[in-house]
Amino acid sequence: PIHAGVAQGSVLGPLLFSVFINDIPTSLLHSRFHLYADDFQFYHQCDPDKLIDGIDLVNGELDRVSHWATVNNIKINPLKSQAMVVWKRPLTTTHLPFISLNDCSIPFSSHVKNLGIYISNDLSWSKHVDVVCRRVLGMLHGLRKLSYCSTQSLRMNLVKSLLVPHFAFGDIIFSTSIDAESTRRMQVTFNSCTRYVFKLVIFSPLDSL
Repeated sequence: PIHAGVAQGSVLGPLLFSVFINDIPTSLLHSRFHLYADDFQFYHQCDPDKLIDGIDLVNGELDRVSHWATVNNIKINPLKSQAMVVWKRPLTTTHLPFISLNDCSIPFSSHVKNLGIYISNDLSWSKHVDVVCRRVLGMLHGLRKLSYCSTQSLRMNLVKSLLVPHFAFGDIIFSTSIDAESTRRMQVTFNSCTRYVFKLVIFSPLDSL
C-alpha cells in the first residue's frame, strides 16, 4: 500500500508534484530561478572581484533550499547537482571556495545541459555544436548502411525527420552568436547529410546541386 506520495506513472503524478514543489523558490533571498518539473536552477549575479562573496551567498541559498527539502521530506541528490561560474572568458576555479549541498561539495563545471542545450561557462557554443555534430554523424553512419536499398526521396525524408531537428533545436538561441569554427563544423556536418541524400562520395562538391 502507498502511505505517501502517488503511484509512479499515474496521470495526476506530474501535476501533483509540480504543485508540491512550486514554493521551493521562496527559499531564495538573493537569486533568480528557473523551475521546470523537477529541474530547479538558480542564478546569482556579482562582479568578478566579489566572486568569493557571491559563492558565500550561493551556499546560503543552498542551505535554505536544503532546509525546505527537509521540511517537505524531499531528498536532493548533490551528485546530480552542478555549479558553474559564467564569464566572457574561462575562469580558474581551483582557488575558489567550495559550493556545498548537504555537506557534499558540488564541483564547478565547464558546461551544463539545460533542457537539451549545452551552455558553456565562457558563453560559447562549442560544446553544444560538438554534441550536435557527433550525434548527427553517428546517426548518419547508421543510415548509410541502408542507403543501397533506399530511394532518394526516402533518404531526403529520413534526413528531414531524423537529422535536421538536431540542427534546428534551439537554433534561435545560438545561431547568431556561434564562432566561425563552430559554424564551419555545422556546415560540414550538414553537407554530409546532403551527400547522403544524393549518394555523393565524401568531399565531393555540392555546387551543382
